[in-house]
Amino acid sequence: MKVIRSEVIGYCKGVSRAISIVNEAINLGKEKNLKVYSLGHVVHNPHIVEQMEKKGLIILEDDDATKVEPGIIVLRAHGVSDKVRRTFLDNDFFIYDATCPIVLKEQTIVENAPLDSTIVVIGGQKHPEAIALKNVETPNEKVIISDVEDVVKIPTNNNLYVVIQSTYPSGMSRDIVTALNTLASKNKLEINFANELCNSNQRRRNAVAKLSKQCNCIIVVGGKNSSNTRGIYNYCKNQGVETYLVSSKEEVPRHLFDYEIIGLATGTSTPPFVIDEIEEYLKRGKNET
Repeated sequence: MKVIRSEVIGYCKGVSRAISIVNEAINLGKEKNLKVYSLGHVVHNPHIVEQMEKKGLIILEDDDATKVEPGIIVLRAHGVSDKVRRTFLDNDFFIYDATCPIVLKEQTIVENAPLDSTIVVIGGQKHPEAIALKNVETPNEKVIISDVEDVVKIPTNNNLYVVIQSTYPSGMSRDIVTALNTLASKNKLEINFANELCNSNQRRRNAVAKLSKQCNCIIVVGGKNSSNTRGIYNYCKNQGVETYLVSSKEEVPRHLFDYEIIGLATGTSTPPFVIDEIEEYLKRGKNET
């Protein structure tokens, strides 16, 4: 069997930065004898989360700073609202900000939106990045839309200012953009698309489009709760190639050992050791499993 890796694979810069910040926070916590928390998962990958927890990171699912002993709080790569940030500062936490620079730029874009506009966030209703963008403190009315059907929820009394979650699937966002343009035209509204999808994700899509022409199937490796990993998985399927989403070698379907050429792709938060494990597993063949 031959295994071909996508030309763009593994961590993006934002994830590498976030992991480095968490490690710095953990080291300071040990030095100062302080508990170290993260607000939700810093990145959406179970292997990284497990490694961090073994080092002592405590993951909070609740943003109420009064419920835990003050210490060090790491803000996740997807960003948090100004209100949440203030809450932890007011309760004597040291803050380590692992927010992706691209997300920080998006939040600044929202802060600078014209006051006479409705801010439309294209993103997942429950995705922390989209929620953080909606909760940027401005007087504008804001709404998150996740599909074309959500467009009817948008008020049409103001012009539209659109911000896209950086990792949102390009196919879905493209359809929503078309629907938004139709809504704006019908109601004689100005519409401003203030940002674009993350370039790292676009480069990954271009790479897997190329990969899909070179192999019998593609295995996408990553966390199943990761928006960008699922985006890559769906993009591969849309290329017409047989595609599987796995988070570990144990999830690789056994019939794939009969294939001659398998492609490997990942989301932006897949650790190198997991990619290596799966590649080695595939190359050993079914008689070694």
